[in-house]
Amino acid sequence: MIEWYYPLLAWAAVLAAMARGLQVLFGDRGPRWLPLLVGVVAWIPVAGLPIARWLHGFNSNLSIPLVAILLNASLSPFCGRRWLDERALRAGLWFGASAGVILYPMAAGFGAFDPYGLGWHWPGIELVVGGLAVMLLWRGNAFGWVLLVTGVAWRMECMESQNVWDYLVDPVYFILSLIGLVAPRRRIAIVDRVSSDPDLSEGTAVPQP
Repeated sequence: MIEWYYPLLAWAAVLAAMARGLQVLFGDRGPRWLPLLVGVVAWIPVAGLPIARWLHGFNSNLSIPLVAILLNASLSPFCGRRWLDERALRAGLWFGASAGVILYPMAAGFGAFDPYGLGWHWPGIELVVGGLAVMLLWRGNAFGWVLLVTGVAWRMECMESQNVWDYLVDPVYFILSLIGLVAPRRRIAIVDRVSSDPDLSEGTAVPQP
């Protein structure tokens, strides 16, 4: 049953992040709760199904790291602090780009080995990702928590797929990661204004004179 509700959360995060991106693009206009309001649209029923379930038909695989990054971007202004700081976001971009480079060319037939098959069995790719998560946490990088949550979600079968690759990366996440690593940091839509405010980054506010 939980796999039926995951797309509702995922597409709510997409819509909320898009709203937040437009806010940043137009000078951070509008209330901080506007992305949340837009995200709720995903839950509105149309012809007996939430809008998110209809959108789910266009892209049935939105990976958990992507959803975590989008939620971080859209909820940071409302919460007054970030869950993923600059280092964690950078790690997320490198992970998305690296995972996509490893998976998609070979899965498309470039090479004799298809790494997608490793995602069906234990032990498999989750051992490598688990080790990476522990290393990131040991270095104080919060993206390690995202990878650990992804592993737990895979074990709980929170998505319709049972392949761990689908939990870790998707084409949208891959493309956004490549853009995020190549393009100037300030031009990425998912960058939140709160990232440039050290006070909000720590979850505190300094009184203004």
